[in-house]
Amino acid sequence: HGTDLRSADRPGNGLVEHFDLAAVSTPNQIVDLLSVVGAAVGHSQQDALNFQLGVDLPPDFLHSLQKLLQTFGSQGCIASRYIKIYDMGEAFIEEKLMDLVKEQSNPTLAMYARPGFVEVRLTARADREDQARALLAPLEEEVRRRLAGQIVSFDDDTMAHVLGQIVRDGGYSVSAAESCTGGLVGSLITDVPGASDYFRGSAGTYCNEMKEKILGVSHDTLERYTAVSAQTAAEMAEGSRRLYGTDLAVSTTGIAGPGGGTPDQPVGLVYTGISGPWGTVTHRNVYHGGRAEVKQRAALRAVYYLVHYIVTHTKKA
Repeated sequence: HGTDLRSADRPGNGLVEHFDLAAVSTPNQIVDLLSVVGAAVGHSQQDALNFQLGVDLPPDFLHSLQKLLQTFGSQGCIASRYIKIYDMGEAFIEEKLMDLVKEQSNPTLAMYARPGFVEVRLTARADREDQARALLAPLEEEVRRRLAGQIVSFDDDTMAHVLGQIVRDGGYSVSAAESCTGGLVGSLITDVPGASDYFRGSAGTYCNEMKEKILGVSHDTLERYTAVSAQTAAEMAEGSRRLYGTDLAVSTTGIAGPGGGTPDQPVGLVYTGISGPWGTVTHRNVYHGGRAEVKQRAALRAVYYLVHYIVTHTKKA
């Protein structure tokens, strides 16, 4: 009781489900569990369905699963596709996709609010993987059509993967300057293998003195507008470009909380600066949640804003 049966981290082909055996009680949950067990038994040659067990399951438990499988039958193969949307609210996405949610039974479409993005999951069931993928294809094509023009990532790819591909293609170098995110932007970017080809570093300038000494932010700017301002974010991004000699730079400065907020500068307020060949722009956001969540949301959005900056200007070229 309470054993966590789960698959390996979600691979790009999306053939993954997560189950907490202690929570399996309803008929639908049992069918879902059996479908995955059936897929694993019937398609054991598929690397995507290698199971990791939190503990060694006793033989009698496995025997019981097999008996249930014989009773209910295998539900075949489950294929899923994950689309992450970074600059559209859940309500707006629902407006665009809700009819697909209501009309579909197989494949199905579901939406989940994640920190910093909304995830759309497309799932199909069939006897074989190729059949499940064939069922998914028309729905994925329709979702792509409705989201045309949005910057998205798929399956295991993050916005940092999208950034890496774009800057590689364009031959750009990238740097960062971080205050409230404390290095998370650099961490996200360097989560991508080979990021050293284009990412030169992130300056952690948490206090005003370092913003001035390392990045060259004007003392007058800090005094007049404070560290949490569009003006400071802009000068931080420009200073990072100078410091690292990069084509593009992103900066963050804000109030992660839980204290330090004021009516004019509430907790969660973050300014993001982007500097590059097409000038310097800033973005203002107020993120909700605890300190860690504010930092994570701000870092994710900073990477997105950098991608958006590049895509917007290169499309115009």
